[in-house]
Amino acid sequence: MEDRLVTALAASIASALVKAMSGDPWLQIRRQLAFALGLGNADLSRTIDTQLEESRWLLENAPEGMRTHTADQITAEWRGTLRALFTEHPSLVEDVQHLFGRFHVTSQAGHGLNNHRLSKP
Repeated sequence: MEDRLVTALAASIASALVKAMSGDPWLQIRRQLAFALGLGNADLSRTIDTQLEESRWLLENAPEGMRTHTADQITAEWRGTLRALFTEHPSLVEDVQHLFGRFHVTSQAGHGLNNHRLSKP
């Protein structure tokens, strides 16, 4: 997968992830995302689940004037994490896009997560 595409997908999904943190289906999204990103490893899935919840806690508990800045920082952190995972495991992209699509979560810019297509080798 092209580096630009991986970067764009990671950015879009990270943005949607932070948006989802304050939504009703967060618990379901968090658990399913942790499972997907954990690649079948229960310990890794638990670690990711904890990291996701810590990110949500930081966002929810940010001082009023710092929420946007905090959201931007969390988005950047997850963008890097997702970019690394998608580079290493390209099959994760479709799994994660499907997960967010089921919950009708889009990026903060309002763009759907399926706007980026994977090119088949």
